[in-house]
Amino acid sequence: MKRTLNVKLLAGAALVVVVGGYFGLKAYAAHVADGRLRDWLFEHRLQDKISWQSLSSSPLGGTIKLHEVRISDGPSIAQLTLSDLKDEPAHRRADVQFEGVAFPPDAKGRSTALHLPLVGGLLLASGRAELAPFSGRLKWNVEDELADIGLTLDLPELLDVDASLSLAQVRRLAEDLSDMADNGQQVGQRGLLSSFGILGKLQQSAQRAELKGLRVDVTDQGYFKRSLALTRRYLPLDPTAGDFDKQRDRALAAAHQQQRDDCLQDFQNLGTRGKDFCKGLVDLASGEEDGLRVSLAPKERVRLSDTLEVALTAALDPAGAAGLLDRLNLESKSL
Repeated sequence: MKRTLNVKLLAGAALVVVVGGYFGLKAYAAHVADGRLRDWLFEHRLQDKISWQSLSSSPLGGTIKLHEVRISDGPSIAQLTLSDLKDEPAHRRADVQFEGVAFPPDAKGRSTALHLPLVGGLLLASGRAELAPFSGRLKWNVEDELADIGLTLDLPELLDVDASLSLAQVRRLAEDLSDMADNGQQVGQRGLLSSFGILGKLQQSAQRAELKGLRVDVTDQGYFKRSLALTRRYLPLDPTAGDFDKQRDRALAAAHQQQRDDCLQDFQNLGTRGKDFCKGLVDLASGEEDGLRVSLAPKERVRLSDTLEVALTAALDPAGAAGLLDRLNLESKSL
């Protein structure tokens, strides 16, 4: 009996030691992580730009969680989780998760999210004046000449986005991007000419980078349906042409058909793939489908710079865009 009691006491004591050691190690890891992050911010002259209320870390420091993060002149983040971190010249990777990202109001009381490229337009087009707190995840793994990047965004009442990108021949580009991040504060102090110099250097290094694959999933969380409802509400109507709802139905059907025809004209060189893409795009915009997946899987080498150039000029040269999309092996389907 006494021996059994001793064994139980020893087991209990061991458990206390293990638990105490675990939480002690967590506290120590959090202290070390906090110090390293503050050193990094100071090194990059960002110590006055980013702050957090508290920090926690796994015992071995593999996962770091920042709570109530504040970015000067920017959004607040309820929780920022950093994991799988590696930062070496030949291998860089990270997994960054952010939850509860909220943008403050500007001097006029309007959400500063309205000033963001693309996001502001999405909000206004769907009848909203502010962006609800959102979450997302950004992952990257850059090793030697290969890079894989993943991004997810959960934008409540707007869109859900899930994207992945694979590149090859990226070593030079990755090095230049790293240098730009390290020298970003100094670039700002040197002025516009220095910024143009950095952009020129990036353009040169991007000439070698090749696109291996791209996938983008877009799912409607209210944006397209609200935009459609607003369009329907403000359609011009003829008081002498009968039922207003039927007029709206006919007008929207005609508009969607015109969109399909225009799209098919632009991408006629893609054959069935062009038809699938146009149908999926218009079906999403018209509310007939909830989402769309678009993927690129080149069967031959395609430079990233060529892809970006065509993407920026697609509206002016749809035939050229269609030709590149054929090389990129465009695939799409509704979700």
